Amino acid sequence: MNQDTEFRKRHQRNEQELLSEILAYLNGKEHGALKTEIMYACNLNGKAFTKLVGSLVREDHVCTKTGFGITAYRITEKGKSALPTLEKSIELVKEVVR
Repeated sequence: MNQDTEFRKRHQRNEQELLSEILAYLNGKEHGALKTEIMYACNLNGKAFTKLVGSLVREDHVCTKTGFGITAYRITEKGKSALPTLEKSIELVKEVVR
């Protein structure tokens, strides 16, 4: 078992880690992703999804596109530029905690 796996087993993800996971997932999706896809990929419940993705949309890190009654979520350029900084800050916190 590697260190990251061990860390995750005994660690509840904080909001920054969840936001980073959502942005990273969307960063790999050229045409965006649906709510259910994001929830499954990032292991979120509906309440957490609404709170976190709502925050990302309000801050213009994620945009929505609706068609035929379906909403897709896409990472914006602002979200793409924020992702490395967010990931680096998470790594720094992990180092301090260990």
